[in-house]
Amino acid sequence: MKKSTELLLVGCGCFFGGALRYVCETLIGPSVSEAFAILVVNVSGCFLIGLISAGLFNDA
Repeated sequence: MKKSTELLLVGCGCFFGGALRYVCETLIGPSVSEAFAILVVNVSGCFLIGLISAGLFNDA
């Protein structure tokens, strides 16, 4: 994979992760700590990346 493509993918991930963190902090942030909202987004993002990776690289 080209370096420019990798950079673009990382940038897209940062954009969507940041936007989701903001939304999560806005929706559930006042009722719980900000750190918990960030944790929820990070764990959800890792799970989603795992699902996408499994789908893309499944040899079956």
